[in-house]
Amino acid sequence: MKATKRPLPTPLTPPSPTAMRPSAVAKAVGLVTAVLLGLSILAIDFELSAPSARRILRAVRKQKQKKQKHRSTQSTPSIDKSLYETDGTMSISRTNHLVYIHTPKTGGSSVENSALFDDARSHHAVGGHFDVQYMTLNAQERGIDNFVKAAHIRHPCSRFISAYAYLTSDICNPGDKLWANEHIGNLSLDDFILKLEREQSLTGKAHLRPLHHWLFHPDGTFGLDVALCQESWNESLDVLGEYLGSDRIPKELYSSHSLQNAHNSCAELRPEARQAIERVYAMDYCIFGFASEPKKECQQMKEAPEVFTERYASCVARFGPYERASWSKHSI
Repeated sequence: MKATKRPLPTPLTPPSPTAMRPSAVAKAVGLVTAVLLGLSILAIDFELSAPSARRILRAVRKQKQKKQKHRSTQSTPSIDKSLYETDGTMSISRTNHLVYIHTPKTGGSSVENSALFDDARSHHAVGGHFDVQYMTLNAQERGIDNFVKAAHIRHPCSRFISAYAYLTSDICNPGDKLWANEHIGNLSLDDFILKLEREQSLTGKAHLRPLHHWLFHPDGTFGLDVALCQESWNESLDVLGEYLGSDRIPKELYSSHSLQNAHNSCAELRPEARQAIERVYAMDYCIFGFASEPKKECQQMKEAPEVFTERYASCVARFGPYERASWSKHSI
């Protein structure tokens, strides 16, 4: 029996210089890896862990689903009219499925006085400032748990200037006038903010109360589906229309607030006054990401609710919790 000849192994040859060069695929993989690494570093910088990022992405999807679900239920014919009695004077429209938290000095009067709340006005007066926790008490029993919850926010410096202008004007109500005579007197705006920093209990006054007091639950959960920006007024109404249906936004609202901001100029304040505003309202600057100067661009309207909840926890760690127990739930 003859032995079968096995073929000799092919001799190994050193790779050519061309073969040693990284391929286009390898380069692409390296680039993608670098980008992912950069994104992970950014996530760490912004104190967003992987689980946090996933929660935020889920919240964005949930927000989109809520818009679609809300628009699909707008034609619901039956409304239990006895439930209007549970709303007090709050800005809640059962026809438009809207809970609007009127934060002082953000343009909310224009919204609550609009046709958005005509259905509520046929049952009770509409007006006043109420925080989100108070407005949504027993939400399921009252049939408002699936309503859109919205509010306008505003740069703390512009908002403080507007509050001072109101409290020192002849148009404020008698109660506010008495308060202003006692606590503001003849102080200039610059001098009053320095007093406010020394006596921060004065921020319990509704018009001076930080934004986050109105918009967060005691456990630190953001209470809104969408934060609307006063500085981007018309755009904010378009965003609200994405939830309610654009045909439900009264046309007159688009021109109702264009001339009410002439007195708001943070640039005219003394540097020490502006710095005092940033210290007094540090939590609002931190949570909502306000720049030192007011801007017309509004990133906050694009943020998912869980983003603000995450920031709240981070900002409390930096600045400490605030006291709410001594502040009333609402101030009319």
